[in-house]
Amino acid sequence: MDHIHHTISQLFNDNKYTLAVKKLKKFNTKNPSNSETERLLGVAYIHLKNFQLAEKHLNKSLSLNSLAHATLLNLASLYKEQGRFDLAIEKIESVLNKEPNHIAALFNLGNIYRLMERWEQANSHYEKVLQLQPSHLPVMVTLGLMKKNAGDIDQAISYFHRALDLDPFNKSVYLSLANLKNYQFTDDEISIVSKIINQSTDAESIELLFAKAQYLEHTENFTEAFQYLERANSAQYKKLNRTATDWAAYSQRIETVFDQYESQDNPSKETTDEPQPLFIVSMPRSGSTLVEQIVASHSAVFGASELPTLPQIMKEMEQQQQLPYPEAWLQTNNSDRQMMAERYQQKINSYGTQYQYISDKNLNNFNYIGAILAAMPNSLFIHCTRHPLDVCLSCYKQLFAAGQEYSYDLDELAAYYKHHDHVMQYWKKRYPAQILTVNYEEMVANTESQITEILNFLQLPWEDNCMEFYKTKRVIRTASAAQVTKKIYTNASLRYKKYGKSLERLAISLNIA
Repeated sequence: MDHIHHTISQLFNDNKYTLAVKKLKKFNTKNPSNSETERLLGVAYIHLKNFQLAEKHLNKSLSLNSLAHATLLNLASLYKEQGRFDLAIEKIESVLNKEPNHIAALFNLGNIYRLMERWEQANSHYEKVLQLQPSHLPVMVTLGLMKKNAGDIDQAISYFHRALDLDPFNKSVYLSLANLKNYQFTDDEISIVSKIINQSTDAESIELLFAKAQYLEHTENFTEAFQYLERANSAQYKKLNRTATDWAAYSQRIETVFDQYESQDNPSKETTDEPQPLFIVSMPRSGSTLVEQIVASHSAVFGASELPTLPQIMKEMEQQQQLPYPEAWLQTNNSDRQMMAERYQQKINSYGTQYQYISDKNLNNFNYIGAILAAMPNSLFIHCTRHPLDVCLSCYKQLFAAGQEYSYDLDELAAYYKHHDHVMQYWKKRYPAQILTVNYEEMVANTESQITEILNFLQLPWEDNCMEFYKTKRVIRTASAAQVTKKIYTNASLRYKKYGKSLERLAISLNIA
């Protein structure tokens, strides 16, 4: 068993999960009823996103060894991936009932509470881990990220520095510091970053290439900064083994489907005492976090950040219809649309029915505007825009935690931008009364008038808190978390000009002469 365990561990490290499954099944044929083999099969299937088989093998492993903590924690990981948080908590607590100071169980429980936005419980479990194991680096990084998202930048930096004291060569910590945007690396820190880059391949140092680019921008070495961005993005794009999506074709498919779909182009609002959905849509890095922070500073609005609910519903619809979106939408009926509305309303109601609006700034929702209004005609949309070169440059500078894979190639990034613009222009022609456009440069130049326009659109009275949005305490889980806890600053506008000729190729792709 030791030999097969070593082999499977190596395959897992190399992300070769399909091959791991093949070897485990072969071993299982010769050695049936082995709880560890069943557990490893379950873990492999989790990584392969085959959750049904993962659950089957993990439960079989548990039936063979009901006291195995590792299997219980693997089941918790599976349930966490599926969003079945109550079941995940149940499995972890069964471990903690037998071993209250189990480090991995406490850390995983903190992670689940964080996903559930139960911040105090998450924090208490992370702090308990540090009490038991002061050198637990993942907890320090996670607490740093939580502090950043809560707007406590000094505390975030403190946790990141503590992490570097433990591991001065940790790549993710340097990237986390760079993602604070205004953090100034010390000479010693940037020396370590440069040393690791020079001794590694680009594929091995993607995080540090992004961090070094941020440092070079701060020191106004824009040409060299862009060279590091090219290396970082090229390595990430290759790592993803990505084939570019035909975004122009996707735009046309959405337009073709909704031209066929019979719906009222200007749906009338339904009278309801429940909160109205307010969707904030945009390209990444276009000021949507700032706009949500402003509207969430109003007493009638709760900012829910990026909800996964609607994309999950759409994915389930695709599976049910065995068609991709948007074609799957043509196969829906009134019952499907009612289910969609009820599930989404139930989700936003969980944030408090005392609010007039609950905002959702999930980046993918712009593709679904026609479907959203068919199911929930009282929905409103704020579309955030920004100069195309600034938007694309800002995306190109960001190593996203997940998604936005198109952003690591300049040509596909430009194609995606044009897709977004094309689809939004289509929706605005169909639903002009439901969509307000807010331009980032205009917001920076004329903040008060822009806020007034937003509040008029939402039919809300003026509140001074909206002008003092940077004082509003809320958790923000996006790349702009550190920026919206400060007053509006102008140095982010038209930053692309500082990169000069480095952006010529991008400008041509965007049809900007």
